[in-house]
Amino acid sequence: MGFRFGKRKKFGPINVGISVSRRGVTVGSSIGTKNVRVGANSRGRVRLSAGARGVRYETSTTIGGGLKRGDGSASIDTRSATDLSAVAKGCAGCVLLVLGLPIGLFLLTAFIAAISDAIDTGSNSAPQARKIQIASRLPQSSGGDLSDGAVVLSKSDQQSQAVRMEQHAQQLALYDQQKAAREATENELQIVEAAIAAFKEPTQPTFERRTWHTFDRKHEVEATFVGIKDHTVQLKRTDSDKVISIDDTSLIAEDRVYITIIAKPLADAYIREHEKYLTDKQRLVEKREAVKAKLVSM
Repeated sequence: MGFRFGKRKKFGPINVGISVSRRGVTVGSSIGTKNVRVGANSRGRVRLSAGARGVRYETSTTIGGGLKRGDGSASIDTRSATDLSAVAKGCAGCVLLVLGLPIGLFLLTAFIAAISDAIDTGSNSAPQARKIQIASRLPQSSGGDLSDGAVVLSKSDQQSQAVRMEQHAQQLALYDQQKAAREATENELQIVEAAIAAFKEPTQPTFERRTWHTFDRKHEVEATFVGIKDHTVQLKRTDSDKVISIDDTSLIAEDRVYITIIAKPLADAYIREHEKYLTDKQRLVEKREAVKAKLVSM
């Protein structure tokens, strides 16, 4: 048994240390992270350790050129330059070994750390997401404890939560009412437009072509009846499609009977139907515009 004195200094991922014992002076260094670390010392011993999540692998070996016990170069003697030279050579070899491994160690460390983080994320993401979701719904002053998944609200927070839930229910009910009203208005608009499209203009009656005679039988014309207003008969000539007007008292009795019994009743019925058509169509058009304006205001 003997005393040993040692000192270690850390420079980022690199650890450098020196120890003094009865065996002499030993210089060592290592590089890596908590998951992977490779180290070497001036005695030629190289050590590799790697692991994650409770599983760890370690191995070590001794390479040639190191300082071994009993070779006469491990202990420090101020009177021997050979010992100092051996220590210097061992330190230089150790430094070269450490500096030659950073790239490989970095890649291996990144790979193992990525696997470890992926496992941790997969195992903790679901509970953490649930905690965040619950915490986002809590008021800032609730002070709920999420450590075991249970949330305890104070009385004031419970009242605030109840008020918010009631407001939310009222908003949902109002939205449903507005949606139903809009759907009803859209259906009404479709019905009105369908009625306008199905609305047909009444067909104008057609009258026979006949020869009209004046009372004195001095004049005659071949034409069709168009209409009568204030005892003025309108006739459309068949040879030129020109509409002429003639007083009904100047026609023979046969022509007046035709106008009174056949032509005039048909013409009056068409006029009434056409006026009703125009009125009803105008009412539907106005209703359609009102329904459109109602939809825009919703």
